[in-house]
Amino acid sequence: MRRLPGGKGLGRERPAGRAQAPRLPVGSNPCRDVIPVARVTDMLLGNHAHGVQPVEPIEGEWVVYGRGNLIADHGSRSPEKREGLLVRFTFTETPTGWRTTAAEFAPLLTDDRGPVRILDVRRSLADPATLPDLRPALQAAHDRTTVIVDQRGATQAGLRPIGP
Repeated sequence: MRRLPGGKGLGRERPAGRAQAPRLPVGSNPCRDVIPVARVTDMLLGNHAHGVQPVEPIEGEWVVYGRGNLIADHGSRSPEKREGLLVRFTFTETPTGWRTTAAEFAPLLTDDRGPVRILDVRRSLADPATLPDLRPALQAAHDRTTVIVDQRGATQAGLRPIGP
């Protein structure tokens, strides 16, 4: 089992011969030292960042550094603490192993004003029934998440929005 500094176990070595299922390890607070790990995994998902962090491909494998928060009450009301990131990857088996054939993302926002709800930011912005007082927070989450996710060139490498 491989370990990322400060992280949890990161899966097994690729078996000889036919590839099994894609290897999708989850680590805690991934850092730039993920290059050796990215070489032996099909994708790396970072956790515990409490804020959305960049996404990037490293040597053909995707790394998601931090997906922010879904439901967490940190005592802090900063807008970033209410934002999260949904990622969706499609894997296709090839003769040489599994490859990512689609990489997508959606900004999320926790609405904690009543019953707590996780909102798909793009869908909520496109919905005419969304309350006007929620729209500024949705727009800010959309803009901030989109910029952060692309800080290391993810959209140029093929990351696309999941959208309405």
